[in-house]
Amino acid sequence: VQGGASDDIAVLLLGYEEQMIRMINESNPGLARRFPKEHAFYFDDYEDSELLAILDLYAKKQEVEVTMDFREKALNILRTQRKQSNFGNAGAVELLLKGAMQRVSGRLTLADGSSFTLNSDDIVDLGSSRTDKKKDPLDKLDKLYRMEKVKQKLERMKMNWEVARREGFDEPDIGHMVFMGSPGTGKTTVARAMSGILYSLSLKSSNVFVETSGLELTGEYVGQTKTKIAYFLKKAKGGVLFIDEAYSLDGGQYGKEAREALVAAMTSKDFSDVLIIIAGYSSEINKMLGSNSGLKSRFTTFFEFPDWEVDNCLAFFSMCAEKERFAVDTDALDEIRDGCQRLKQLKGWGNGRDVKHLFTQSKENRAERVYKDFEPVRKIVRFDVKAAVNSMLQARIGKLSDPEVDPFAEVDKLFRMEEVKAKILKLQKTWSLERSEGNNTPSLGHFCFTGSPGCGKTTVARAIAKVLFGLELKASDKIIETSAMELIAEYTGQTKKKVERQLQDAKGGVLFIDEA
Repeated sequence: VQGGASDDIAVLLLGYEEQMIRMINESNPGLARRFPKEHAFYFDDYEDSELLAILDLYAKKQEVEVTMDFREKALNILRTQRKQSNFGNAGAVELLLKGAMQRVSGRLTLADGSSFTLNSDDIVDLGSSRTDKKKDPLDKLDKLYRMEKVKQKLERMKMNWEVARREGFDEPDIGHMVFMGSPGTGKTTVARAMSGILYSLSLKSSNVFVETSGLELTGEYVGQTKTKIAYFLKKAKGGVLFIDEAYSLDGGQYGKEAREALVAAMTSKDFSDVLIIIAGYSSEINKMLGSNSGLKSRFTTFFEFPDWEVDNCLAFFSMCAEKERFAVDTDALDEIRDGCQRLKQLKGWGNGRDVKHLFTQSKENRAERVYKDFEPVRKIVRFDVKAAVNSMLQARIGKLSDPEVDPFAEVDKLFRMEEVKAKILKLQKTWSLERSEGNNTPSLGHFCFTGSPGCGKTTVARAIAKVLFGLELKASDKIIETSAMELIAEYTGQTKKKVERQLQDAKGGVLFIDEA
């Protein structure tokens, strides 16, 4: 290559395009000069018509006939294989035909005199055991709670893919997906199911599922983020890469590098067979995608996972109980409703995850209760649930309301508080009545305190936080104090951030805005 005695030798380097370019450019500066890019030959993967022509040519050479249904099934399998980076093109066609011929040879041995014609049943598809053809791959979602809308959307996509396949066209590009919602709404569970669904539908060459997070992908120095993203993409080849809390890629010193590295990976042929799913809170994900139009354009399918309402929590708890053959007392159902209502108010509410934890703890409390006294019917009662709720509340706020303490004790110490006390008692009675009748507890609404300075507004606000907590109308006695002046921003967009931060800090308790 360097000249001299070997001048009469032509050296040919063969390999995958991106790997060859990387090797020539990075391994030795002299290689790039001696193998100029403009002299390279590019061999594209064969298109559908070319694959069928190769199939017919091989079949003719082997003196076998192939039916139309054989050609159709063979093409579908080859299309799926073509999505992989190591697709064998003509070699893949030859391998498929030889496998079918071997199968026919066995059949002819058993049934002497059969014609040597290949039909679709003779194709040896390594992915044929992926799923029972009589079963719908989307049935995997039936075992999950609140997945009707997700399944409907996937059903439409599935029909689109199958019609294109049946009519002889390439399936529409799957693209990449965004799952938006709070923790515990089912994002990770659906992502895991998605890898199996796409594999069963022959839209992915593997059912591999790799899970990571935006924080785990973010590097600690320049260049590390790109390396980390490439590492996880290689692990997920042919399958699904799930990036939870992906909005972490939007911040920090190397956030820009992380986003650019992700875009580059999504446009690379090396990782064209990887489906990327990013997940996180809706507001944070939208903010991240809004900061990079190139990144946003790569995601074509969006799924919303809404927060659970109290009725959803009740239904899921009952479903878990029925699955394990537990009866649930009516009083226990009321306690579940009240407990979830209080837990929902706090930071870190985990939706279905918390309800599952509540059910597990209720079972453990029941086991302790019936350990020495046999219970003929497997039943969860109010005591079991109440203890579980209290345990979860205590873990999050550090203390519980004391039923022995008068919740109005703080208010009674103040002057001229009779009207305030009467209004709170009315709210508490309304709340209790709705609760006893099995209805959803009404919203407390919000309070407006008007009056001159020094007449007790701030003092009452602090006392009311303790009153509402003592009456179990709020999950915490926390009060966050601020003022309108503190919330007003110095530039556009800052006010919203300030308000959201204070609301988040006061979650489960009271936010007091003075001089509003």
